[in-house]
Amino acid sequence: MRVLCILIILILTNNVCLSSDYDINFIKVSNGVWYAKGKQEERSKENGGAIANIGLIVGNNYSLVIDSGPTKKYSQKLIKKIKEITKLPIKYLILTHRHFDHSFGFESFHADGAEVIIHNSEYIALRRDGPSFVNTLSSDIGKSWTEGTLDRIEELEVTKLQNDLKVDLGDREVKIINFENAHTSGDLGVLDIKSKAFFSGDLVFINRAATIPNANIRKWIKTIDNIKALDWEYLIPGHGNMIRKKNRLSDTKNWLLFIDNLLLDSINNGDSLAEILTRKIPKDFNNLKFSLPTISRDLGRQLKKYEFNKISN
Repeated sequence: MRVLCILIILILTNNVCLSSDYDINFIKVSNGVWYAKGKQEERSKENGGAIANIGLIVGNNYSLVIDSGPTKKYSQKLIKKIKEITKLPIKYLILTHRHFDHSFGFESFHADGAEVIIHNSEYIALRRDGPSFVNTLSSDIGKSWTEGTLDRIEELEVTKLQNDLKVDLGDREVKIINFENAHTSGDLGVLDIKSKAFFSGDLVFINRAATIPNANIRKWIKTIDNIKALDWEYLIPGHGNMIRKKNRLSDTKNWLLFIDNLLLDSINNGDSLAEILTRKIPKDFNNLKFSLPTISRDLGRQLKKYEFNKISN
């Protein structure tokens, strides 16, 4: 009897996992502009990795999507949701960078006829690292979420961007801005000129500690100043709520300045990574979610970069 009960529980558990689905809801920013907000959580079996914001811009002739989400399953539902908003074809998918929560669903858009645009260096990294990371992602969130993700990446052609680009969706010009080397080796931002809505990808985090494993922190700090100088009225970050006040960029900039100073000070003192991790995070960052796990996970890689640059200089 006990064995039978265990089997029933396992079957029910598996059915819950298999029947789980993404809850995607778009928020209107302005006429012709929407975004779907990701969960302010770490990736998990409950959220299926849907933790990043997604953007949608609709012109008179075409629509454009910013980022594709974490899995094939997510992007298939995302496309269905978009077609509830507009019947116009999805002409472009802009991948702001290669990280799984922003890019791993891109194949569904390719199959739907969209032109996929990503920075050249980020596409190289996505092709190189993406398929193996799907295995890690499957372990973290479950195979019922990741099935089929990146299974055709070797076959598909994409547009590999190295400069700024302007596209017309029909009485709606959208500028794709190449910020180059900041959060990753090739970050793209998207500015809708008509509404002055700017989609920053992970160049901006709101109420969340910016993740830094692939970052050039010094250049990223300068990039924040460049974003502040852009003509936008709405900024939709890669994670967190939309903002309208430019002083909110301090969530990201001050965090990066803290990381930069922490690393430089630790190297000058000869501290090990273990010693650095014993330091308390200042109370100024209490409003940022995941500050401690972000540092614990990412700081080691940055420490090696800073040590190498000091030796090189």
